[in-house]
Amino acid sequence: SEVLGRLHVNTVIETDDEVLWIGARTGLYRAESGRIEQYDEQAGLPEDAFVQSLMIDRSSRLWVGLDNGGVARHCAGRFDYLVGTGGLAQARINHLAEDAEGNVWVSTGGSGLIQMRQGLARPLTEKQGLPDFPVLPIVQGADGAMWFGTFGGGVARRMNGRVETLSVAEGLVSDQVLSLWPDGERVWVGTRGGLSVIEDGRVSRNWTEADGLPHPTVGSMVMEGERLWLGTVEGLAEMTEQGFRRWQPEGGFGGYIVGLLVDRDGTLWIASDGGGVFMRRGEEIVRAPFDDQLPSRTVTSLYESHSGLLWATTATGL
Repeated sequence: SEVLGRLHVNTVIETDDEVLWIGARTGLYRAESGRIEQYDEQAGLPEDAFVQSLMIDRSSRLWVGLDNGGVARHCAGRFDYLVGTGGLAQARINHLAEDAEGNVWVSTGGSGLIQMRQGLARPLTEKQGLPDFPVLPIVQGADGAMWFGTFGGGVARRMNGRVETLSVAEGLVSDQVLSLWPDGERVWVGTRGGLSVIEDGRVSRNWTEADGLPHPTVGSMVMEGERLWLGTVEGLAEMTEQGFRRWQPEGGFGGYIVGLLVDRDGTLWIASDGGGVFMRRGEEIVRAPFDDQLPSRTVTSLYESHSGLLWATTATGL
């Protein structure tokens, strides 16, 4: 639509009733049956809302993380703007995640980590053992442990109320963590210095450019069955028993890889910052069928809806 064409979209998410929520630099938008409506301060959001992340919890409530600080929760047609406690107003919200117990975890750019439990915000900081660095990715392991990647302090693992840290001192390849992927009893860690794997609570192995990585900065990861795919600044790599296999489309990706997604049919999709969207087709990487319809080659994220539609968010719309 004309409205979407003016938006720098960061993220989208679909609710059970097939409403698409769109998070953009200029606010939050709701799309249904071809109509787009903006939610602003009249709906409870701050006037200058810059939406960075969206999440649907187990109660089907929408959570909104703002780049300019704070979290909003949708309830009865309005938003509760949660600020002033737990450091929510102090820094950008990087990521929202819900654990198996229904706790919502909020990672921030400056005030560590916040646990939202039964409407209360509890900060998790250096006092509780969390490294005093911005928290980026959040995942939950098969054993229920929460894993938090920090940009400067390595990886933190929280289990039964205790926080343990694995950093360069414990063998991690780099303390600047960008991506995490739980894989059974293992957790893969993508950093600015390469790839690490954690098994049995310790770093068991590291990989760097010397081992065949296209670039040490591993910003995204995804599993396709038993295959681990890595998105780096210099291209796509697949981990094999023989080492890393590099994958490149004809002409290259045109930018660094910002996101990887495996859809319900098992197809791997690749988002590039400046090059558009690609997919794996057999033994080659090709442009997505809809790539020439993208409003911008600057892709910010990929999302698959309940109905199986693949959405690519870009600098100028969807």
